[in-house]
Amino acid sequence: MLKPEEMIGSYRLDKIIGSGSSASVYLAQSVYNHHQVAIKLRPRTHGQHENILASRFTESARLHYQFCHPNIAWLHETIEHESYQAVVIEYLQGGTLSELLKRRQLLSLDEVCLLGVHLADGLEHMHDIQIIHRDIKPDNILFANAQELSTVRIADFDVSKNPYHSPDLTEKGAHVGTLCYVAPEQFNQEKPRPIADIYSLAIVLFECISGRLPYASISMPAIFSHFLDQKPFPKLSQFNGQVSPAFDWVIEQALMINPERRIPSAASFAMLLLALSESTRHRYSRVRVLSLQTRVNWLKIALSEAPKPVQDELYPSLRKLGFDFF
Repeated sequence: MLKPEEMIGSYRLDKIIGSGSSASVYLAQSVYNHHQVAIKLRPRTHGQHENILASRFTESARLHYQFCHPNIAWLHETIEHESYQAVVIEYLQGGTLSELLKRRQLLSLDEVCLLGVHLADGLEHMHDIQIIHRDIKPDNILFANAQELSTVRIADFDVSKNPYHSPDLTEKGAHVGTLCYVAPEQFNQEKPRPIADIYSLAIVLFECISGRLPYASISMPAIFSHFLDQKPFPKLSQFNGQVSPAFDWVIEQALMINPERRIPSAASFAMLLLALSESTRHRYSRVRVLSLQTRVNWLKIALSEAPKPVQDELYPSLRKLGFDFF
């Protein structure tokens, strides 16, 4: 383990701010411009799995380099050394969503919509270039400023994948992701699809609004049973009386066990969250209507089958967003 004041490339280490099974994260400072950065460092090993571990680290950095979006953590550079591999990332001093929820327990509906729109927009950017995160959860969602939710960033691309170009580095029989947030189809080792990230994001938003996960029991047998039985999740309004029928309906559509019935794109999810919150519509200036229009057929069909209170709440808001055919 490296110590404070040691150098990694042109960066002077300050202290450890996080650690995992194979890597540690250090707060560091550039000797050139004195900017603070976070450095994720993986010591090289001499074990039989070193080649696969090194390849995973390299592939994660390769995918991360492709992103250019305000809601995705910025990767400055990678460093290869005979003793370690490292990636230099923007330092996000606002901490994680997990830490925010420990302090706050619940977020307001407007806050959740604002958070969800920014995260969905970041996911849409990833999906546009055929990269799937595969591990969206509160620990992998960070803030530049915890007082301003719009500074949210998606981080940690250790298990991200381009299903068309990434090498297969997953151990046979292993599932990818975190049990409580992973989409059902990821357990079947199906080819990764963007809608798995939509499911995971919906679980995160459910937790932000209700203060709990939607599963009755947090165990692998209980979650598998839920998937196999295709049980609907409890409505959010059971846990938070501020939740409207339309809000219930949107989260239900994102949490469909059958991926073919789920909200089909992160852009569609973002647009529905915008429709749910007037304050978010006023604050959010990056509505990508053109990319949304390609997903409108799903929305028209889904809303035509929705209960009337859902239609009554969403149709006027969608018209304000430019969808005047509702």
